Amino acid sequence: MNKLIGKAFALVALAVLPALSAEVQGARTNGGPRSADPAFWVGRYQFVDSGMNASGTRSHATVHQLEIDIEDGDGVYAKYRGFEGGAETPEFEMLFYGSRKGNELLLSYEACFEGHSASCAGYRRGDPMLKLVANFSGNKKPSVLTRWHKLGPPEAVQANWVYFEKVTEFE
Repeated sequence: MNKLIGKAFALVALAVLPALSAEVQGARTNGGPRSADPAFWVGRYQFVDSGMNASGTRSHATVHQLEIDIEDGDGVYAKYRGFEGGAETPEFEMLFYGSRKGNELLLSYEACFEGHSASCAGYRRGDPMLKLVANFSGNKKPSVLTRWHKLGPPEAVQANWVYFEKVTEFE
């Protein structure tokens, strides 16, 4: 009888567990966290934006890099760099400060690095630049969705796609 009760409990648990939110479930079989605490965001992220100009006469490529770290235990900050057309030195380089809410990380403009002030014209401290959203769907590795604000392609402002991917080293 006890074995039968144990099997019934296991079946009910398997049926109910996927219906619970990621925060309630905690760690799942992939061993990773199911919520985005500050440590989740730490690392390097990269995205390559490539295509043709509007007239279709010239191709372009921009490499976007984010390096996210933790400050003072809970504060999150990011160094953002953008390289145009395979250049060795960044076209723009900025510092963002992050504020977390649930599985979202809003990165706001903090400062421009020396020598890049022209590319930072029009940005003021505290301007929301982009929001990263940790997506924990199914048993897959979490993905990071990007919601562009002041930074990014105008047509993608309300998009909710994966742009930045976590990398071990920048290319």
